[in-house]
Amino acid sequence: MNAPSPEVTAVISNLKGRAVLTSGASTGIGAAAARAFGRNGAKVAVKLNFSVDEAEGIAGAMRTSGGEAVLLRGDVTQVETATEIVTQTVEAFGHFDVLFNNAVSPGVIMTPFQERFSTAEQLAAMQITTPMERLGSPEECVGAFLYQTSEQMSGYVIGQIIEVNGGQYIP
Repeated sequence: MNAPSPEVTAVISNLKGRAVLTSGASTGIGAAAARAFGRNGAKVAVKLNFSVDEAEGIAGAMRTSGGEAVLLRGDVTQVETATEIVTQTVEAFGHFDVLFNNAVSPGVIMTPFQERFSTAEQLAAMQITTPMERLGSPEECVGAFLYQTSEQMSGYVIGQIIEVNGGQYIP
């Protein structure tokens, strides 16, 4: 069973105008998050390392729909580069509110990484360990990200881990 790709269309008013730096925003979960933040009126810094065409498409779509987006390129494992990217975000938007770092995938989410490094057999084996009996899509992760970055929705929530994994890992 394939994962649906619902586009999160919630409008969270207090995200409007917030400056969001999204790491790994050219593909997969990072791209889905960048699009969702943009749809909610955030100013989005689309940080990429390699996938230039994809990142330009995401930023261009945001600008076309009236949003603000800037492309930033660099390897954030280098301290100087990471500092420069934050500085560029502040220069572009006048402030910096949210860092979205897509370093670790939640559950088994079908991203270009999975498509490249997992065999069909491996994906099938992972799918049967998930109570929902399917793999997730990047778009299914963004609701949790929007919730966590909205003071309106999660202002009293601190130190919690939201597992977006189809029930695969239940603490």
